[in-house]
Amino acid sequence: MSTQFTERDCVVRNYLASTDSEEDPLPPEYRNHCLQIVSIPNGPCEGNCYVVWDEAHPEDAILIDPGEDAPLVVQTITEKGLKISGIYATHGHGDHIDCISALLDSIGDVPVHIHIGDKGMIRSQMEERVKQGKAFNLQLLTSNEEIHVGERVGKCIHTPGHSEGSCCFLFDKVLFSGDTLFRRGIGRTDFKGGDAHKMVLSLNRLFALDPHTGVLPGHDARTSIMEETLFR
Repeated sequence: MSTQFTERDCVVRNYLASTDSEEDPLPPEYRNHCLQIVSIPNGPCEGNCYVVWDEAHPEDAILIDPGEDAPLVVQTITEKGLKISGIYATHGHGDHIDCISALLDSIGDVPVHIHIGDKGMIRSQMEERVKQGKAFNLQLLTSNEEIHVGERVGKCIHTPGHSEGSCCFLFDKVLFSGDTLFRRGIGRTDFKGGDAHKMVLSLNRLFALDPHTGVLPGHDARTSIMEETLFR
């Protein structure tokens, strides 16, 4: 079996991503040592928003890809008794970031983190808030930048291909893969800013991670690096 992902694999994965509709085999909330994760599928595209926190520090939770339904996200945060300290976007497509401005009205002007490659995709929300006299604390991510959640430390992995600024976030053996890697699929590369060759390089970078790393994608079911490596 080849150990490298190829552009032919990229085409096959894109097809399978559009045809595989198996249900998520894992519950929406689980533990990774003291890291707590709750998924909130929302919006017409059923994007997975993730609330992530260290159980010892509920005041320092983060949101990953909040999506399109601010009231639903706020409801979950409130029910869990959490305070959000930052928002992290794996990339700038609307189904992952459209409710950020509305969220800031509810949770306060926390920093919004996105890779510089996708900065333009969030500009309209930023400019609209500025026109309204509201703050928008935009922080540009770089590859290998640390992400702090309570006492836990993760990192940003730049994985262009679905978009120029697509990133994944790795905490120990949990990978938030955005629209780069799905269960039995990968993100499309035919959108503006997409690039099949860069996607190949990004996927090979992810497949080099510990095979026991769990993968929490931007849509659909959870998987693991081992499972996706065997599948290819």
